[in-house]
Amino acid sequence: MDIFKFQSNKKHGDFGFTDVPLRDDQGEYLCKVADRANPMTRSATRDTLLCR
Repeated sequence: MDIFKFQSNKKHGDFGFTDVPLRDDQGEYLCKVADRANPMTRSATRDTLLCR
């Protein structure tokens, strides 16, 4: 199991949250505001957060 996979591009504020453990309230908030993709992986932030 990957304990912590987090990729960040601080210059653009793009993040990837694959396999990052989050509390339910944190995940819900991030799903509300996520609107970009990680430029390195091209994965949509909402997808890596498993947003519905």
